[in-house]
Amino acid sequence: MTTREVFSFLNKKGLKVKGIVFVQDGRAANKTGIIYLPGIVLGSTAVHRLGVDIACEFQSLGYSVLLFDHSRIGESEGELSSGSSQEFANFVKRGELVDDTKEAISEFCLKYSLSDVVLIGHCGGALNALYTSEDCALVKKMILLSPPLIGENYDAKVMTKGQSDEFLKLYSFKLFSWDAWKRLLSGKSDYLGILKTLRFKIKSSLKNKDLDVSMLNKRFIDGLKAVSKKKEIAIVYGDRDIGFEEFKSNLDLFKQWDIETRILPDTSHGFVTKESISLLFEELKEKVNN
Repeated sequence: MTTREVFSFLNKKGLKVKGIVFVQDGRAANKTGIIYLPGIVLGSTAVHRLGVDIACEFQSLGYSVLLFDHSRIGESEGELSSGSSQEFANFVKRGELVDDTKEAISEFCLKYSLSDVVLIGHCGGALNALYTSEDCALVKKMILLSPPLIGENYDAKVMTKGQSDEFLKLYSFKLFSWDAWKRLLSGKSDYLGILKTLRFKIKSSLKNKDLDVSMLNKRFIDGLKAVSKKKEIAIVYGDRDIGFEEFKSNLDLFKQWDIETRILPDTSHGFVTKESISLLFEELKEKVNN
């Protein structure tokens, strides 16, 4: 019999952190638990309920799986200051979610008699997973899904190659759309986005330049190098992800650090199709069970 149990604890700041544990018959036979960490601040069901799908899949295999909202997010107590999506992204990149994650791991292992956990982090949750594992002995391994490699100091006014490629595909499609032309002529189109895309492509055609290292999230890259010496790390990316070009340009670096990488075909950032979800589950099960 499969059940879902309420999970909660008071963190060190006195705020109640809430979540759900997916488990069979109250306790799972497997002594390794799984925690899914979602992207940015969208809560435990971020990106097309990817976390819930993953939890149900591993629950059926006998694992205890935890989804939870960090304090100041979703169902948990506390308030997060309002801001732009970029500010929220930087909030995660700075490691603001690490303390709650460490406490959740300890509480999860204690309440469900687990020896260790596997962290599965998506997008910003992948950053959180790595930062948390740096000095957390209870983390056995981590699987990082589509981690953003661009750092906090990256100028949002400038496009990455991956972003420009995606926008160029979109605008090329709209060339044959009468509705798109009407929006353009009526002044309702994103002129700034079009200008940024064209400017990037023109500059790229004039000079062949590798990815600027200063654009990368230094803490994440340094963390990968350090943590990979003592724990297993796997990175999974879709070939249609907006950050794929940045990921691909660092493959040799990841290989040097014995980090396992996997590129899923015809897969976007959210793993939204049945085919990409199926491929993702195959990868996750192989990496968790090995």
